[in-house]
Amino acid sequence: PAGAPVVVSSSITVSAGGSLVLPPTSGLRGPTGSAGQLSVSGSLQVNGATLDRIGVSGSGTSTVSIDASTLSNTTNFYVLSISAGQLNLTNSTITSSAPSFSAVSLAGTSTGTISGNTFIVSSSSAAPLSLSTTANVSVTGNTLNLTASTGGIGIDVSAVSSPSISGNLFQNNPAVTHTYIRLNVGSASTATVTGNTFQCSSADIPIEFAANTIAAPLTISGNLYPSAATYGAG
Repeated sequence: PAGAPVVVSSSITVSAGGSLVLPPTSGLRGPTGSAGQLSVSGSLQVNGATLDRIGVSGSGTSTVSIDASTLSNTTNFYVLSISAGQLNLTNSTITSSAPSFSAVSLAGTSTGTISGNTFIVSSSSAAPLSLSTTANVSVTGNTLNLTASTGGIGIDVSAVSSPSISGNLFQNNPAVTHTYIRLNVGSASTATVTGNTFQCSSADIPIEFAANTIAAPLTISGNLYPSAATYGAG
């Protein structure tokens, strides 16, 4: 229901064939100092709602659709971890300071669209966005706000993942070193990295090629590397 967030002391499960809808101004909140778990094998729709200290996992034939919402997690768990099914994450704000987990992870056979979001991450131990799925993922028009980050990787692409990463803005903390996109993929990957803007300090790496990435038929084009006093030379 709308109003004060519902406290999730442990976990909620949305089974295959079932659904959970969080309407505008509603919310779920995990326990203080910990996180509640929302496990989805069916359908989850979140529209204009808040998930605070909630870790969402998707598996099976799950469909997780989140729009214009606020998600946050300060404990050691993903904000969103999808191993199968579909994720549609749009126009939302995702805040995470969990030191050992990415804010959003798509693995296994999961697919989806990640568009128009703002990621605010202060941890350096894990990338805000981790992509190792074998299916197609579109990552478009997001802002990765790393101005409070203590360094590390922005988007980590691995295995045979072939995402389309385009039109994103990577904001810098000039006091530390970042690798904005790491491509650690096999030769079958057809990942594209186009039209992004990397606000780089002198020691930052906008795009890193690791392992056998150089053998993959990748598309890297039209990216911008502006320089300004606030974030150093690109």
